[in-house]
Amino acid sequence: MVHEVWGNGTHLLIKKDDKELRLDFDDINYVEYHLNLRLNANYAIQIHLNKDSIFGNPICFISWADTINYEREFHLLPTKTPEMLAWIEKINKKSGHTNDSS
Repeated sequence: MVHEVWGNGTHLLIKKDDKELRLDFDDINYVEYHLNLRLNANYAIQIHLNKDSIFGNPICFISWADTINYEREFHLLPTKTPEMLAWIEKINKKSGHTNDSS
């Protein structure tokens, strides 16, 4: 699980501790947004890559929009945040992936 993911229009900047990765959109296979029961039933984002990275493959993180729900009580059917659905759609389009399975 990485700590920070920033998009600047041409690539993603991914950080964990003192490590940093510049990830071009061409290196992304697809991005998905799914329920992760190990994280108190919160949604997590997984960036699936065309090849392994220093952070592994896929790269996983909890978005800023979902972080506020991290310590909340368990909900049987939590909802995906519209901010992250839009972000994932944008990243999938930039990476050339058009599947709507997020």
